[in-house]
Amino acid sequence: MINLSDFFKELELTYKIISHSEDEKIYISSVSIGINDIISISKSVHTGNFLKSHSIILNYSNIKELLELDTNIELPGVIIFSEAFVLPDMMTKINSFIQSHTDISVVLVESNMKEENIYIKLNEYINEESNFIQKLLYDDYINLINLLNKSAEITDIEAIAYKLLKNPMIITDKSYKVIDYTKSLEINDPIWKIITSNKYCPSNIVNMTDYNRFWHRLTQNGRPLFVDSKAFSPYVKRAVAEIKSENRIEGYIALLEINKKITETDLQILQMISEVIAVKFTNNAMVSRALGDLENEFIKELFLGKIPNETMAFNQAQSLGWNIRKWFIVLEIRDRSESKNLSENLYSVKNEIRRLVPFCIYSFNDKKSYCIISFDDKKDLKNVYKELGEISTREQLICSAGNAVDRLILINKSYDQAKRTGEIVDCIPKIPPQKFFYLYNEIAIYDMMMNLNKMHPILGITSKSLSLLKKIDEKEGSEYIITLRNFFDNNQSISDTANAMYLHRNTISYRLNKIRKIIEDDFDNPLIRLHMYISFIIDDISI
Repeated sequence: MINLSDFFKELELTYKIISHSEDEKIYISSVSIGINDIISISKSVHTGNFLKSHSIILNYSNIKELLELDTNIELPGVIIFSEAFVLPDMMTKINSFIQSHTDISVVLVESNMKEENIYIKLNEYINEESNFIQKLLYDDYINLINLLNKSAEITDIEAIAYKLLKNPMIITDKSYKVIDYTKSLEINDPIWKIITSNKYCPSNIVNMTDYNRFWHRLTQNGRPLFVDSKAFSPYVKRAVAEIKSENRIEGYIALLEINKKITETDLQILQMISEVIAVKFTNNAMVSRALGDLENEFIKELFLGKIPNETMAFNQAQSLGWNIRKWFIVLEIRDRSESKNLSENLYSVKNEIRRLVPFCIYSFNDKKSYCIISFDDKKDLKNVYKELGEISTREQLICSAGNAVDRLILINKSYDQAKRTGEIVDCIPKIPPQKFFYLYNEIAIYDMMMNLNKMHPILGITSKSLSLLKKIDEKEGSEYIITLRNFFDNNQSISDTANAMYLHRNTISYRLNKIRKIIEDDFDNPLIRLHMYISFIIDDISI
């Protein structure tokens, strides 16, 4: 493939491109001459790929014939019209032709050079470029094919690509998850660092790239393009290639201009590398789908408690490549807004969880995800929970955690607890709505009281003192109930209660003294305090 603009500049020819394409560069791989070639090619070629990159050189009389041809005839992607001067009437007809042939570009060459001479020069230019690439790639292309035959990893393909292109690259799948990148040198580009450190390309960078419909143009051109977004101007120049298999986008390669200028030849090599990686992606996808089905079935059996013994569960986990540790916890994750699709931000959350613990595997639908995390020491849980709380708050997710278990066959217990926690949070409006992360142990008392009520109604055991305070609050607006509840929630600390309620500590002391005078119960007694707190919970769940 050669860039026609480079060819015309080398010959110092004046030219003009008339096209629907938003890209000013036109690439061709072959050329022919004369109207008869159009007819013969159309009869013999029935695949659009050849015609798309083929060009044909026509003179004035050829153009007139072209405009009168049968509209069903397949035409090459590029038509080169060589004429010293184009009459306005002819220009109008050419523009009309382009309007009805949106996938064709017409290049007007304003020159007295005969079309035969342009044809000869252009053929020489194409052949020189082809010979250069063949000479450059022969050994390394064979190496790439050998790597595929030997079931080598994408890392090995990247190593040869770096040798060919002498510039670093990042390879991602279609969801912008990083598959591999050049690790042999330090890259100071901020965009590079964000993507490689996060192991995926954040959506804001994807959107920043999409200046002038970049991703659409990349697909339409069928070859690598330079990122031309003005937002990227402070950063390293880069080109992007699609990785396509059976006309489906499977991923992307971003090549950075670090060690040397990226040339047109480099873009062609990059395209070839993307095609080799596409083969690897296809092979991996077939294996991944098979493993994914096995993995999802295994997770389902763990959640349902259907695996009969630990040895069987451990062996299956090992066969799936799970890097399991001593302890396991199940997390339920869902979006706070039920109308939002969880998959939009689940990927970034999953990666952050994997940063916190050695192992994380998940299954999800559009509304909920269940993650199994595994770790070595329960002492680390405090920090893990703190981080999970921050992640959930930032991403506006509700995250519920079951208790830790030390065997795979007990994961169903943690799963049931995580699921139950989510259900209770949903059905009890008085649980603090500003929270985003819940532990089962925080909610267990609610679960216990709800289960107890199923066996025996418990309304009759609530504290009479609280009933009295509630009546006074309703009559006088005194807020005794909420003050006492906050006092219990803050471990009977007047200062902490004042801070939680944004009141002066003297106000809290005054209210507590009034409560002591109103009720007969001494809530300094832990058993009485427990009874009163259980009464609060019964009121919460509105049993």
